[in-house]
Amino acid sequence: MTKAEARRQAAERISEIGAAERFIQDESIFCRLMGMRELIEAKTVFCYVSTGEEIDTRRLIEFLLGRGKSVCVPRCGDAGHMDACRIQSLDELSPKGKFMLDEPEDSCDMVEPENIDLVILPGVAFGENLSRLGRGGGYYDRFLANCKAFCVGLCREALIFDSLPERPHDVRVDAVVTECRTLQQQERN
Repeated sequence: MTKAEARRQAAERISEIGAAERFIQDESIFCRLMGMRELIEAKTVFCYVSTGEEIDTRRLIEFLLGRGKSVCVPRCGDAGHMDACRIQSLDELSPKGKFMLDEPEDSCDMVEPENIDLVILPGVAFGENLSRLGRGGGYYDRFLANCKAFCVGLCREALIFDSLPERPHDVRVDAVVTECRTLQQQERN
């Protein structure tokens, strides 16, 4: 299977899940994530800002900010480059860039990857082996190449594949949280 075919299959699977079911799944994923030691212990968390049918992270970001954690969100630049920008509130975000994603202003406080304790990232799909299929821009693969933080992917169980096509530059995550389970490697390299 190619990455394009896997993305097509993922799109078919997600189209079969209604909005009410997605909401219930998001709640279950939120609860599972809240119990993870890595999240509890993290001081600085880099988290994607959800859009469309992705697992909702806005409630999570508000929760983390309310707990006094330092929260960073992505700001996508040119040539697949992504920065981590610290925010104090979701109100600091507005649609920007070529993807019109909710991002902070250019004047935001940037955080270096080595200062991040936990990364929460999206994926079109994930593999049982913790491989990740993104949208194809390579933003997270490039960012994670310089980041040693624990990485958690959020995913609907229907989007967990037995295997996904991988390239040498693709970065696997340390754990994937679904509404049904948490997949996690036994030891980090």
